[in-house]
Amino acid sequence: AVVLAKEVYFPKIDSIKKIEMLGQTALAKISNNKKMNIEKNDFQLLASLLQKKVNYYPEVNLLIQRDIKKDVAAFGIAKSYELLNKKVLVVKLKNEKDQTSSAQQKWINYVNFEEKLENLIEVSEYNTKTLTVDYMDKMDTMPMNEVLFDRVLAELKQEFDVVLFTSDISNKYYTFVLSQLMQHTIYVASSKKTSINQADLDLKKLEQMNLEIIGMVLIQ
Repeated sequence: AVVLAKEVYFPKIDSIKKIEMLGQTALAKISNNKKMNIEKNDFQLLASLLQKKVNYYPEVNLLIQRDIKKDVAAFGIAKSYELLNKKVLVVKLKNEKDQTSSAQQKWINYVNFEEKLENLIEVSEYNTKTLTVDYMDKMDTMPMNEVLFDRVLAELKQEFDVVLFTSDISNKYYTFVLSQLMQHTIYVASSKKTSINQADLDLKKLEQMNLEIIGMVLIQ
């Protein structure tokens, strides 16, 4: 009864029809369960939709996620661009204040001009190139800012046709900073956790940031 009440008063955005109710294009429904779903799903439709939405390259997209912990959407979208014969990089933004990782140390070295950005790029389990940006150290002395993003983008645009930045909607500061440098965004939501009302509020916020919303991806 409690579950039914939640669905009545806080309906989830769990179908293509509900995405269209919000006035958005449904780009894809992707399973969150197995790696195989990225490799075997047919992303031809998503690739076709992206081709219609994006007319020039290099293209920089902001993937705004709500209630999503994994990177399945980012790599699924990356695969779609690869079907268009585009060279793609997924940039994952992390903020690990409580630990010092090798990626974090490399990032700090890059910020201090002691490391080349190309040395930070790796190949993911989905066979897609990825850059992990650990943008804070324990003392919060390495915050990302617009100047630093400009520097990163200038370098990446020389090497890649498409750069996909991933950020959680709850990270308000960095979502805003990224929005000032990009024109397009793709909103990624969870069919099990994200309500229609919450998605509607998020989309309106993105529009207020003057971002053109290419469409939505639903993680099942």
